[in-house]
Amino acid sequence: LRMDVETAINDYEDLAKKVFSDKKRWGDGKFKAGIFEKVIKSVVETVTGDPEAPLLEDDQAGVCRTFVCAMNAHNMGGNIPVLFRTYESHKPHSNCKIWEAARATSAAPTFFKRIEIGRDQPFIDGGLGRNNPSRVV
Repeated sequence: LRMDVETAINDYEDLAKKVFSDKKRWGDGKFKAGIFEKVIKSVVETVTGDPEAPLLEDDQAGVCRTFVCAMNAHNMGGNIPVLFRTYESHKPHSNCKIWEAARATSAAPTFFKRIEIGRDQPFIDGGLGRNNPSRVV
């Protein structure tokens, strides 16, 4: 999102207050994924002008290449993370939206339910298989 550090910290603190203040009584995860989605879309819209902005950067010249890790819930035994990237890749997951990548990488089962991206592609937090993304690099 190309946010400066101060803005990122302020937005994170605001997000945390909104997302983690209301615990669910039942269902998958302790917190409401819908609230997280609403808040992250609001941040994305504030920064990009579009809450459904794609993760893949249109203009990649001079932009830092970044990725986040998630695990495909159908392939947990393989311990192979899925990389949601801001740069071109032959992998289809790079075509997702910013908020979808944020949800996928934070969908730790104890906190949020998994997210479906694309056709029958359920994702959960990458920390369940690759907690340290530097090892993926």
